[in-house]
Amino acid sequence: MESITIEEEVEQEFALKDKQKELNANRASELATIVVTLEDGTVLDADKESEENIKTALLALDDGEETMWLTKENEAVTLKKSDLKEALRLIGIEKRTIIFKYRKLKDELN
Repeated sequence: MESITIEEEVEQEFALKDKQKELNANRASELATIVVTLEDGTVLDADKESEENIKTALLALDDGEETMWLTKENEAVTLKKSDLKEALRLIGIEKRTIIFKYRKLKDELN
């Protein structure tokens, strides 16, 4: 069994921490740039602020009501409450996918 020095052990620990920080930064970057495509092809930003705006609109709209919205390309479109529900569902799927991808990568470091 090969032994390592204290210095090597500390160096390995710092390298692991650096890799974890890098993964955290990459995850945050991916979460900040999420976009979703609705069934009709409309592409929406889905970052944290956009997600909050969608939630607020969902609370304010009655079933069947519509609202004006800006797409990823800054085009004004009319969305129904059901479109916003779809967007929120897609955002949740994207976020879970990203979070679990990075969870797996972190687990592989150990």
